Amino acid sequence: MVAASFFLIEVWCLGVKAGFFVVMTPRKFGDRIDELSRQQPFIDIDPSVARKLLHDAAVYAAGLGLAPSEEAGPDGFNFMAGMADFA
Repeated sequence: MVAASFFLIEVWCLGVKAGFFVVMTPRKFGDRIDELSRQQPFIDIDPSVARKLLHDAAVYAAGLGLAPSEEAGPDGFNFMAGMADFA
């Protein structure tokens, strides 16, 4: 099984717009990545850069008075949401 978190970040405007955690088979994961990459090209980035981008987008949105979703952690977004169910 593959555990993955997906995030929609609007870098130039409202910050983190959506995020969710899923567990799926490797084949379904590959199919989903293929489908998403046809809609929008991906770029490879270091995980620490992705975390900083999520954090900074959430901080930016908070500065505009936009509250984070209920899934958000104290640092902007909870990377581990749903992991308790994946054991």
